[in-house]
Formats: sequence, C-alpha cells, structure tokens
Amino acid sequence: EIYQCDWSSDVCSSDLTTTVLAKEFKGKPFNAPNDAVVHPVTGDIWFTDPGYGSLMNYEGNKGPLELKEAVYRIDAKTGAVNMVTDEVYKPNGLCFSPDLKTLYVADTGSSHYEKAPKNILKYAIMGETKLGKAVEFAPMALELDGKKVEGLADGIRCDTDGNVWARDRKSTRLNSSHTDI
Repeated sequence: EIYQCDWSSDVCSSDLTTTVLAKEFKGKPFNAPNDAVVHPVTGDIWFTDPGYGSLMNYEGNKGPLELKEAVYRIDAKTGAVNMVTDEVYKPNGLCFSPDLKTLYVADTGSSHYEKAPKNILKYAIMGETKLGKAVEFAPMALELDGKKVEGLADGIRCDTDGNVWARDRKSTRLNSSHTDI
C-alpha cells in the first residue's frame, strides 16, 4: 500500500484506488499535508502539515492557514486523527529511530518565521502515541570555505544504525548521535 500527503489537504492511501484517510482536524481542513511515516508496529500514520501548499497556488489551493502548523497521527485501528505537537514552526520531514523511541522532525519554519531556527528536532515517543518535549537534535548549519552556511532539512530518514540523513536544496547531510562519526 502507498501512503501520500496531498497539498489539497488530504492524507491518502492508494492500492489502485485512492482512499482519503484524513481531511480535517476538529472540523477544519488540513492546510497542506507534506511528509508521512508509518509506525512499523502499530501501523499508525504520522504526518506533518507545514502549510506550504496553502501559501502558494502550486496546486490551486492558495488560501489562509486553517490550522496551526503541526504533526498529526492517524490511529490505524480507529482512524482517529490526533495532533501530537504544534510546538514546531513548520514541521516538514519526519522519521522514527530504529528502536521506535524517538521521532525526528525537520523544522523549515525559517522560510516564513524570522525567529524560527533551522534545525532537526527530536521527541521522545511516549506509549507509541504521544510525544515528549522537543529537543534540538541537529542544527542545519555547517562551515564551507570559512563561511557559516545554513540549510533547511526537508526530507529526513534514519538508517538502521540510528544515523539521521537530511536532504536540503544543496546537499545531503549525515547527523549522528554517535560520538564516533
């Protein structure tokens, strides 16, 4: 089965036909769901709604943000949608650690919010359905030719060794919690 986030405000699954799994939260349409991951044990779908599709007419859905930018979870058993955090400016890419105890979320909010950092956050997963408080995992800054260069982590993935790979517009970066890398 293929899961997709659609800037038309839908989170869908597809297996030759398209089934909308979530269109709204508390009666308001999603702004523009972006990235999604499926929890390998529970089957719950975790996704981000940074609102980018509502900010432009790329897919014909330009309009005001109906909801605060957030990370959501669709319960695989009941289909219920829950907001797991809205403390990130514009949540973008997301992934689980191999032990499923941590959720990493890329924050690309500096594209629209002056005070937003350019970083990847990590959250402790509590009881498979909730998140602890955000902690910065990795700033998206590095030094090239003596100059500080900051990127925006878009897509991120965690490999089986726990390394988080982040892609921005210019490069692919490895961020590791291991001290030997």
